[in-house]
Amino acid sequence: MKDHKKRRLMLLPMWLGPGVKLTVSLYNLVRPTAKPSAVRLARDTNEELLSRRVTFAQGRPGERECRCLPITTRRRKCSATLVILWPACTPPLKMYSVAGGLRLLGFKPLSRLEGQPHVQPSHFIYPDDGSVRGSTRLFSALLQRCLHHRVAPVCYWVSRTAQAPKLVYLMPQRLCGVRPCPRGGCGNPHGLQMMPPGFHVVQLPFSDDRRRRGPSRRAQVKASPALVALAKQMVERLRFTYHPDKFENPELQGFWQCLEALALDRDDVEPPEDYTRPNHEKMKAKAGEEMSAFLETAFPEGCNTSTAAPRKRAQGGDAGAAKKARSENQAGGVDIREEAKAGKLASLTVNVLRDFCKQEGLRCPSKKADIVECIKKHLKL
Repeated sequence: MKDHKKRRLMLLPMWLGPGVKLTVSLYNLVRPTAKPSAVRLARDTNEELLSRRVTFAQGRPGERECRCLPITTRRRKCSATLVILWPACTPPLKMYSVAGGLRLLGFKPLSRLEGQPHVQPSHFIYPDDGSVRGSTRLFSALLQRCLHHRVAPVCYWVSRTAQAPKLVYLMPQRLCGVRPCPRGGCGNPHGLQMMPPGFHVVQLPFSDDRRRRGPSRRAQVKASPALVALAKQMVERLRFTYHPDKFENPELQGFWQCLEALALDRDDVEPPEDYTRPNHEKMKAKAGEEMSAFLETAFPEGCNTSTAAPRKRAQGGDAGAAKKARSENQAGGVDIREEAKAGKLASLTVNVLRDFCKQEGLRCPSKKADIVECIKKHLKL
């Protein structure tokens, strides 16, 4: 199993007030694991090959000219004036703050922040005493007080000097997993750290990030209290303790197994077991009665469960029947076999020829000439 170490993304200063500063390290606790990129190797030694691109000037040595790339500029029309921003003027305009970092604005109850819409994946901060001594003590005191009062610090965050500022809140997380939990909760029997103490940096949405939900056109159907109670029983029976180590990525496992088979000269590769798919047999064994009771209550006998949309043209049945009858009359009024013997198939319409092909069970081509040849082969003419 490959070991994925948590590496620090950046070191950030954090200001709690005038003259009160500490340093924190920024991490990503959860990130997607991608396949390794392809590397070109030498056929003889299996060493990695370094590729580079070399550009040569065309023409004779005396006729070569040095052509520089055009300078990248930004243009913006304000009123009737064209404003041109040169590359030297653009970086200072992007600097929203002299120094990046976290600045404390205040505190909010967790109950008012947990229901915020998701903007982007969160980060995790942990104290660092390398730059500012005493950061761990101050960070620990802030974490304990936030956990005690169930509040979250709201901060103004500028990750880098040239990036836009963000409003974030720091969701506190207590230490878990170092000692075995007697109640069988989040503790680890081996004494391993499951969740480190620190703050999750969660971005708050701006007004532009929120979208107004329009009125729903579907008819709102409310479930009965009995149906809700049955659904709760079914969910309680199917609930289990989730841990990410129990579910492996089947795509990555299959990739590594293919590499292993190539290295060991194996012909057959066993497909990995996908634990992300629901196990219907286990679900039926655990909550079979609850599921049956829920289905009988939600969909009684005679209930129409089809969700297909009605046809837009319900009154078009007469027109469709008339069109079908007209085509049948056209095909029925002409004897295709006699016309084929007389060599007059090309004078008939495509619809008549296609109707004959459908009646005889022939595959109808798209072009008229191909249809005529198909009918001639069928009639052996």
